[in-house]
Amino acid sequence: MSGSSARNYSIQLLLLLSAGESVFKQLPEKGKNKNPDPDRMKTDIILAGVGGQGILTIAAAIGFATLSEKMFVKQSEVHGMSQRGGAVQSHLRLSDQPVASDLIPMGCADLILSVEPMESLRYLPYLNPGGCLVTNSVPYLNIPNYPEEKTIHDAVKSLPNYIWINADEIAREYGSIKSSIS
Repeated sequence: MSGSSARNYSIQLLLLLSAGESVFKQLPEKGKNKNPDPDRMKTDIILAGVGGQGILTIAAAIGFATLSEKMFVKQSEVHGMSQRGGAVQSHLRLSDQPVASDLIPMGCADLILSVEPMESLRYLPYLNPGGCLVTNSVPYLNIPNYPEEKTIHDAVKSLPNYIWINADEIAREYGSIKSSIS
């Protein structure tokens, strides 16, 4: 995917986030996470997708927004074969106090935000029991043996906290046709 395609996917997700007031009202209450100190603001987010979808751009945008609020952020990323449509992930740790590690331990992510539904499943072991998965419902069919959409939908629907979003539709509603996949 070209650089402009990556930017378009980033725009798509950022539009989703800006339109997301109604979406984020659906997120579980903060008290359900594993934060041992209720007076401390700490949020662990995993961003997931495939190469060219703008995961690293989205991570940078959220990171800069966090810093502009005078908060602390640590970020790590994995983007091995991303140029060929391979998996890309970013760990974001946001807090009102210094963060020691940039990696989110298994079972501790408050939120998995995925641009691609199959990739969202890859990171479920990181989600804490009260955490939430937010994923695009429209797959990016980049491999010949992509699982049936029903299989992916059933796996996501088995979670206690999930939100399906048709990001393509949201992009079209906001007049950003280039940001949609189709």
